[in-house]
Amino acid sequence: MAEEHTGVLASIHRRPWPSLFGLLVVLSTVLLLILGSKIGFFLDDWDLVVDRSTASDWLLPHNEHIIVIPAAIYQFSLSAFGMDAFPLHLIAVGLFEASVVLMFFWLRTLIGEALAVLACAVVLFLGAATADLVWAFQMGYFGSVAGGFGALLMLRRESLRGDLWVDEEPLSPLEL
Repeated sequence: MAEEHTGVLASIHRRPWPSLFGLLVVLSTVLLLILGSKIGFFLDDWDLVVDRSTASDWLLPHNEHIIVIPAAIYQFSLSAFGMDAFPLHLIAVGLFEASVVLMFFWLRTLIGEALAVLACAVVLFLGAATADLVWAFQMGYFGSVAGGFGALLMLRRESLRGDLWVDEEPLSPLEL
């Protein structure tokens, strides 16, 4: 008689691809946290650490781009944790992993779970992009990607509620 699995093992046997994807996300998170744990502020981080001390400075452009939300996050982190870059790194890694999870949800209905896991694995372990993945300043980019995939998933729902959420989402930071 065949042995029946229950609980977690049964879930893994029924749907191995999402389980493998979850494992890859955990491994990527651990790897990025280890790589970023010894990195302090560098390059563009210093613009946010030194030159933006008040809320009105959040609106100043950085290389011709407005970075209001990252500037606010940096200011809050510096106020709460001092000159420690690791809390900012945690936020950046969280946004990166969230963007990949949302990418998986977007892709799995288009190309299937197996190919979606493969595509996400490539993004999770980008060798050439390591510098960007361990750099907290890239949180603005990761947040934009996560917001884009989130908006695409809401539009896919084809509901009035989803459409209204996507329509209002780009304005919400400015309405505060």
